[in-house]
Amino acid sequence: MPPATAPVDRWLLVTSFLILQLLAGSMLSPAQVIVEYPLPKNRSLPWGIAVGPDGNIWFTEAVGNRIGRLTPAGVITEFPIPTGSSVSEDITAGPDGNLWFTESAGNSIGRITTNGVITEFAIPTLNARAEGIVAGADGNLWFTERVKSRIGRITVAGLITEFVVPTALSRPQGIATGSDGNLWFTEMLANRIGRVTPAGMFNEFVVPTARSEPFGITAGPDGELWFTEHSANQIGRITTAGVISEFPIPTRNSQPTDVTAASDGHLWFTEAGGNKIGRITTSGAIVEFTVPTAASQPQSLTSTPDGHLWFTEAVGNKIADLDPLATPTTPTPTPTSTQSLTPVTPAPTPTGCAGDCDDDHQVTVDEILVVVNIALGTSSLDACRAADVNGDGEITVDEILAAVRNALQGCGV
Repeated sequence: MPPATAPVDRWLLVTSFLILQLLAGSMLSPAQVIVEYPLPKNRSLPWGIAVGPDGNIWFTEAVGNRIGRLTPAGVITEFPIPTGSSVSEDITAGPDGNLWFTESAGNSIGRITTNGVITEFAIPTLNARAEGIVAGADGNLWFTERVKSRIGRITVAGLITEFVVPTALSRPQGIATGSDGNLWFTEMLANRIGRVTPAGMFNEFVVPTARSEPFGITAGPDGELWFTEHSANQIGRITTAGVISEFPIPTRNSQPTDVTAASDGHLWFTEAGGNKIGRITTSGAIVEFTVPTAASQPQSLTSTPDGHLWFTEAVGNKIADLDPLATPTTPTPTPTSTQSLTPVTPAPTPTGCAGDCDDDHQVTVDEILVVVNIALGTSSLDACRAADVNGDGEITVDEILAAVRNALQGCGV
């Protein structure tokens, strides 16, 4: 490199450092990214979680044998389940204005009103081990039976019907209502995604990665179904026609568990082994947030209308709130080499959103880091084409600043 251009390098590095410090003060406040609420009683093992019709957060306590309610103000109230040691697991809002939950050991489906009144309905098949539960498009609740490999349907009046999954010993786990009006579920041992119509007709689709252990599943904003692959360390997507795509998670052995769609148009998932919350766009780009409490084992999560993500920390014994507008904590690698840049005239005003690498209409600190790394020559321009405002194949300081402006003020401001 010509010696004369070295000062520009140093200026770029200093500018980049100041940019990141500015963003850290304006956007990234670790104490505010995730707020945790400890449960009143130790070792309750909070598991499932859902948003209630009353605007509160409702969750199950698998060991505590209670259903919990958390208000937006952070007040927790707990309601004992009548059946002892019932091992309550999943919970969902029902079409009747109540919350419905599974009792794996109690072999029942529970219903709790927003005032805390609990009613239990026994599952006809003994030792069914009910796991996931969801409200169906038909006005009923649908649930999985892990041990007996069945899908159950319960009306709001408590009438239960069971349907046998074609593959024996498939261990159905998570369940979701698809955009097609059918119920979609994961088969953890059979390594399949199942589909059942409201009339009880089944189809099954093999997951490409062997022994992936599909676990959680949810309907995405793109009309497809998204699921976690607990052992394969991937997020899967299946179309309503049965076509499956898979996306690897950056953190190794993260043990992805639950997944949900949020109002920001993305999918969010828990990493029980990685102790993180992940976000994946519908195009497959993943970023991750570290949970403050170490080894908390984030388990289930849900999204409120304001876009916040709420999740259970099974081992941490907490309920946590993640602000999706905060910046993910997974760092981009620190540059190991530098590249001199020739001073240029200011870049033209972006016609799109400079720095919006994943096209989600916001620019994060991670994306700023990607842009800086491209400018320094340690990353390819393909990592963020949106940063090259004038399309000349290079990233200038002005283009970095344009990305920073979008991060601070928002795209289109």
